[in-house]
Amino acid sequence: MNWFKNTKQPYKSEFIVTGLILLFFYLTYFYTDVAITTRSGIDFWTFLFNGQISDFYELSKDMTFYDTLHCDALYDFSIYIIFAIWDFPLWLAEKFWGIDALMSTPCLLWAKGIMLPFLAGSMIYLKKIGTELGFSKEKNNWCLLTYISSSFVISSIFVLCQYDIIGIFFSLIGLYYYIKGDLKKFTLFMAISITMKNFALLIFLPLILLKEKKIVKVVLYTIASMGIFILSQLLFTIIGATPAGSFLFAQVNKFLIGTIPVGLGNASLFIICYLAILLFCYMKNCSTEYELRRFSIYVPFVVWAAFLVFSETSPYWIILIAPYFTLMACQNTSILKLNLLLEGFAGAGLILAQNLFFPWVFSYKWLMALMPFSKIFHPIEKMVQENNLSILGDEKTLTTFTNTFGLPLTLALFAFSMISLVVLNFPWKKQIEEAAQNGVSDFSEELSVERSVVWFRFALGCGVCLVPFFFYFLDWMF
Repeated sequence: MNWFKNTKQPYKSEFIVTGLILLFFYLTYFYTDVAITTRSGIDFWTFLFNGQISDFYELSKDMTFYDTLHCDALYDFSIYIIFAIWDFPLWLAEKFWGIDALMSTPCLLWAKGIMLPFLAGSMIYLKKIGTELGFSKEKNNWCLLTYISSSFVISSIFVLCQYDIIGIFFSLIGLYYYIKGDLKKFTLFMAISITMKNFALLIFLPLILLKEKKIVKVVLYTIASMGIFILSQLLFTIIGATPAGSFLFAQVNKFLIGTIPVGLGNASLFIICYLAILLFCYMKNCSTEYELRRFSIYVPFVVWAAFLVFSETSPYWIILIAPYFTLMACQNTSILKLNLLLEGFAGAGLILAQNLFFPWVFSYKWLMALMPFSKIFHPIEKMVQENNLSILGDEKTLTTFTNTFGLPLTLALFAFSMISLVVLNFPWKKQIEEAAQNGVSDFSEELSVERSVVWFRFALGCGVCLVPFFFYFLDWMF
């Protein structure tokens, strides 16, 4: 059992096993949002070569997929450039070989692969951030394994195949320069990230306020962070074309879902929390570089925790919190075991809740029909966005179960776990001062990792991500 108790660093075999399990998910699931962005990436070249690229958004309206799915191009133009570059081989396949890329399994495997280089890039910058903070090589390796084995990553990337990882990659580059003290490069890369879905703006503001107390400079940095997005909007407007709107502002109604009653009505809990975070960051004067670095990891985690707990978030957005949890957990060595367990329970609670709240997203007939696993073992005849639980009962019973038992219990587990993580990981002043007096930094302190906890957490995450596969298996067997 020495191999199991050796906690100095993860073994290469652990990365290999994790990679093979992730490969299984990669070959099993395909959520159709990727089809939408792939069609946009392919059409980009058609519009470009036809001299119609300025009408991209107009021509992309009312796209139809798999008979039932309709969607417009919704995001800023910059992300469609990335889609187009990746999807150029698929445009060639359709143009010269007459292949329908959205019905071809090899083409779809290529299409969903757009997330892999950005996932790898996020791992590279997690390691660079860890090194800058003072993590050892062994600690960085645990950090990377913790990241890719997170249920937040598995669900968002390998089940739902989402591209929020693109914005995360650029925001991590920004965070790296923030920790190095280069606010100009921090702003530049956060500006690139903000063009993807605007989410990075939610962490940019508190991080700037944590470091900069002059309001004029805060305003200038904020304008600069929105610069690329604003220029894109102006460019389309000047040439007389219709630009995309702000994705973040289009989701404001979801921020207002979780509320608390006040005198005249209900107030948004997320907005209250977010304003409190901004005020805290503005009032907080970090006395040492060490304290600033502690809060530079903690604050984004708290923002995303509040966002996920108090807003109606889409299933794929949960990956936003994953890199910040990883850095925070590997930093707070004394409560690593508890952090890993709480994050595992949080992921299990939220993903199970999402299966109940968004049953069409996790429908095995929708997720698996076009992928190699189902084609080889048990082909699905028709793609249907249906509730997996329909195998077990009628719609009325399912709705009663979901609203009365399922969602309250699973969301309670998620909310409890996330709030506990926020409270337990707060960088208390006394703790920081004692560490400074003793010459100890929890950045450089080695981890004491229990492999049983690491693999229990991974198994729990894989288990909840296998829920659609479980119903596919029932369909296959019975």
